[in-house]
Amino acid sequence: MFYYSKSKYVLFNNCNRRLWLEKYKKEEMKEQGNQARLIAGNQVGDLAMNLFGDYYLAETNPIDINKMCENTINAINNNIKVICEAAFIYENNYCAVDILKVIDNNTVEIYEVKSVTEVKKYHIIDTSYQYYVLKGLGYNIKSVNLVIINKDYVSKEDFNLNEYFKIVDITNEVIEESKNVKSNLDLSDKLLNDSNKLPDVKLSKSCTEYDGCPFQNYCYKLKNIPDNGSVLDLYNNRSKWKQIDSGIITFNDLLNNKCKLSDIQKRQIDFYLNDRKEFIDKIKIKEFLNEIKYPIYFFDFETYQAIIPDLIGIHPNQQIPFQYSLHIMYADGRLEHKEYLGDGINDPRPKLIKQMLNDLGSEGSIIAYNMSFEIGRIKELAYNFKKYYNDLYALIPRFIDLLIPFQNGYYYNKNIGGSFSIKSVLPALFPNDPSLDYHNLEDVHRGDEASDTYINFKYMEDSERIRKRNNLLKYCCLDTYAMVKIYEKLNSFIKDDDIDE
Repeated sequence: MFYYSKSKYVLFNNCNRRLWLEKYKKEEMKEQGNQARLIAGNQVGDLAMNLFGDYYLAETNPIDINKMCENTINAINNNIKVICEAAFIYENNYCAVDILKVIDNNTVEIYEVKSVTEVKKYHIIDTSYQYYVLKGLGYNIKSVNLVIINKDYVSKEDFNLNEYFKIVDITNEVIEESKNVKSNLDLSDKLLNDSNKLPDVKLSKSCTEYDGCPFQNYCYKLKNIPDNGSVLDLYNNRSKWKQIDSGIITFNDLLNNKCKLSDIQKRQIDFYLNDRKEFIDKIKIKEFLNEIKYPIYFFDFETYQAIIPDLIGIHPNQQIPFQYSLHIMYADGRLEHKEYLGDGINDPRPKLIKQMLNDLGSEGSIIAYNMSFEIGRIKELAYNFKKYYNDLYALIPRFIDLLIPFQNGYYYNKNIGGSFSIKSVLPALFPNDPSLDYHNLEDVHRGDEASDTYINFKYMEDSERIRKRNNLLKYCCLDTYAMVKIYEKLNSFIKDDDIDE
C-alpha cells in the first residue's frame, strides 16, 4: 500500500515540481553522489539513540511500515519510555519519529535528530508533519525538540554524548507551522494526481545545493538555459536566480537588459561572445611575481572531516590534515618533491607537523592556491599542538596566494569561464597536456574522493590500500605540480619583455 511520507511532505514544501517529477518523470533523474553525507547522518542518528538511556528500536529490516507501527504501539502499551524510529500512520500519512519519549500512554515528546549545527526553517516544516500525524491520532504532545550537533563541542578522551548534542525546544514554532499541514497535504494530493500538469516553480539556490537537484538538467532545459554562456556561468553572480526568473538567461540577455556588471564579469562576457584569445596585464603579473622569494615552496593540504570527532581536542567537522604535497623550486631551477600521507589508523597530525616544518624550512615563499584554506589548517594545528605554536605561525607570513593573478584579473582567457579554481585555470592554460589532466588519474580526482579514500584505508585489504595510497599520492602531487606549471606560465608572459612601470 502507498503511504504519504514525511520526506514527500518536506519535498513538496521545498520544490513541488521535484515531487511531481519523481512520480511522473523518474527517467530524467541523474545520479547524485551524496553517499558520504548519508552515512554521516546515519552515524549521528545511531549515536543519538543513546541520549536518554535504554531504548527500544521499532524499525524493521527490511523496512515494513505496518510492522513498525505495530511494534511502536506494543512498546507504548508495554510502558517502554524511549522508542527510536517510532512509526505512526494517520489518514494514510506515515512518519517515523527519531526518538519518542513516552510520558504515559497518551502523552509523548518528539525528538528529531539532524546532523547540523543550527535550526533551519525546513526542520520546522519537517517536524510539523510529525506533530500533525501524532496529534491526529490523539496523542498529547508535550514538546517537540530538535537534536542537533553542538559546534563548540571539543572531544575529550571520554566522548560526552550530552555535550556533543544540543537539544532545542521548537514546540511553539511547530505548533504554528502545523496549521498549514492539512492544506499542504490537500495541495500535494491534487498535484500528485494530475499527471498532465507540470508544476511551475522558480529556480533557486536549492537547485544547486549539496550535489544539486537530480532534475536540475531537466529544469534548465525547460528554461532554455544553455550549457555555456548563461547567467549561471557568470563569475560571482549573486543575482542569477532573479535574472532567470525575469527571463534574463544568456550573456546577450545581460547586455541587452543593461544589467550591472563588474569589470571581471564584463571581461568574461566579452571574451565568450567575441571569442577573444587572452588578456594579460604584464605589469600586475610582474609585480605579483616580484613578491615571491626563493626557494619557492608549492604547498597543498588534503583533509578529512569527522562529524563525530575521532581525535582528541577537535570540533565536529573540523578539517583534519592527513596529507600534503610539496614541490620546492630553487633559484637554479631545480625542482624537488616531498610529501606526507598518514596511515589512516593513527592521528596523522603529529608526524605531519614535524615533517612539514622540516620540509618548509625557515625562508622562501610558500605558494598555495586559495591560501586561506592552508593557513586556516595551520592555525588549527597550532591551536591543537601548542608546543609547535610559534613555529607554525611563523609559516603564515611567508604564504602567497597563486589565485590572486586570476581572481584579480591580471590574466584571463575564455576557457577559464566564471571560476578561478585551480581545476578551471589549469586546463585553460594547458588544454592539451595529459600530464595535467585530473581525469587521467585513477581512483582519486577530487578532494572529496581523497578524503573518502583516506577514511576508508582501515577497511581495505592490503593490496587495495597500497593501490589507493599510491593514487592518493599522485592526486595530491598533481595539485602542487599544477601550481609549479601555472607559476612558470605566468613567468613566461613577462619573460624577455620590456615593461614600462
